[in-house]
Amino acid sequence: MTDTARPDPAAPVLLELSTTRTRPQPAHRDLGRAILDGPLVRGAIWLRWTGHDGIRTLHRGAGPARGWVEKDIDGLIGWAALVDGRLVVTRDSAGRTHPVLHTESWEAGGTLYAALAQHPAHPDDQSTDEDESGDPEDGLLGETRSRIRRRAAGLTPAAIDQALADAHTDLRTADQHADAGDESTLARAVLAYQEWQRIRDEAATAAGETYDPDRDLGLQRAQSAARHRQDVAQCAAEAAHDARKHTDTAHRRLAGAAADPLYTALARAGLHTLTDDDHQAVRELTRHLGPTTVQQVANWLERTRATAHALTATQERPARPVVRRSGS
Repeated sequence: MTDTARPDPAAPVLLELSTTRTRPQPAHRDLGRAILDGPLVRGAIWLRWTGHDGIRTLHRGAGPARGWVEKDIDGLIGWAALVDGRLVVTRDSAGRTHPVLHTESWEAGGTLYAALAQHPAHPDDQSTDEDESGDPEDGLLGETRSRIRRRAAGLTPAAIDQALADAHTDLRTADQHADAGDESTLARAVLAYQEWQRIRDEAATAAGETYDPDRDLGLQRAQSAARHRQDVAQCAAEAAHDARKHTDTAHRRLAGAAADPLYTALARAGLHTLTDDDHQAVRELTRHLGPTTVQQVANWLERTRATAHALTATQERPARPVVRRSGS
């Protein structure tokens, strides 16, 4: 791990953002594969990338990077912080702005934390690119668009124009017959028409005489963005797992060896993710119960686990014992 996860340095009191976006979003760039660059801190993780050693991205959970630090950009020497692609700058007494540059990435990380706190995200700032949509049918990788690309492979511009005209006819028909309670047919027709339009534009700019999905630049960008999001999600899951494991270790150390039978029984019962309240309950039990009683509680859990496995295997409920009451 590199030094981005060090404690935040003292950042300038007032930070501004440049008026123009100087760098594209990390999700729209080919950065290679993501590598976790530090533990989960304040609900955020730092990532570095195999294809670009001069960038560190900051993510809230598995979300996209609104902020990152980058080295030697646009002729600048040193690490700079960026928010939404805008450089973090300061303003001098004469009213001129200057980029905030640092020698080390962790220093730029501290500046980035401060800039994000001073410039929270607004709904209007969120990306609306279809590649970033959470619904796969709205992006280029959805099944509807993929099926159309398979049909379009090898078609000439004239054939694509005819397919686009047919898609427009299908769209008008779907619009006329759309049911108020079911818009799925119309939605698919809209996607089909949009994709044929995009393929026509892509084919018009391509060098070949026919459409080739393997040379579709828009599709390549969408695939790269999808891999980027998958990498971020995997690293976020890894960081959350490591944080939970570290917390569990601290709780078990606090509870002491007397709690080991309970923790073993809980793990065998399938309760691998324990909350802070669960750990507190284990400590209370071991504090107020003797070792023999704690072991008996652990045995109850083990017997419950064995019964549950037996029920799963037979799908039969255990027969309750019949007790003959006196006087009956």
